Amino acid sequence: MLFASRQLSAGCFDAVRDLALGLRSGSFEEIDGELGARAGVRFVPQEPAARRRRGQELVVDDLYEVRIAARREVPTRPGNLHDLCNALAWAAFPASKWALTCLVAAAQRSRVPSGARRLPGSRTPAHDRLALIDEGGVLVAGAADGDAPEALASGRARALVFGHALVEHALTGRSGTGAALFFPVDPSGSIDELRRRLDDALATALARHGGWPAEAGLARLPLAALEAAA
Repeated sequence: MLFASRQLSAGCFDAVRDLALGLRSGSFEEIDGELGARAGVRFVPQEPAARRRRGQELVVDDLYEVRIAARREVPTRPGNLHDLCNALAWAAFPASKWALTCLVAAAQRSRVPSGARRLPGSRTPAHDRLALIDEGGVLVAGAADGDAPEALASGRARALVFGHALVEHALTGRSGTGAALFFPVDPSGSIDELRRRLDDALATALARHGGWPAEAGLARLPLAALEAAA
């Protein structure tokens, strides 16, 4: 077994625990074979970045999210924990990961002018919000921002980690702070049911708004609080 159950024991990691514990080696072949069909993408080895000669034009189609959106292939580094956690997130929330990736791909295309030789140094606030959700999002069912701590502690709400960087932190013994996204969905039932409801809710919200609207907010939610509520 690649991971021990205690590494993802908190309830907020229910979304990926069963998927992670099903892995034995974490090899690229296993990741694609075990998670690819569920995720709706192929996990392929990430090729070494081609060296561009100074002054050579940037190939936008080779950018990470652009390639995924165009080919449904997720470049994955063998033996890389961050990429493995990303694959777990894809398998847990396929509709949301696809919607988010397509939006980031469009943002990447729009920020690279024709003939550019490197990526610009800044992103739009909308692009930053998408990146924050991808790395550190926590999906909260059955609570609003103001009553989240009490609702989670009492069991009236449930939270599932979406961001793959937070999963990586848990697997390496670190804690962190998530960016909470609140959805008025039923928090009861099996983990499969809750995963599906939250996946549908986030994917629908991203499609409706063309991203995550600034007015919806991204409340800071320490994982330590979620672990204590489990």
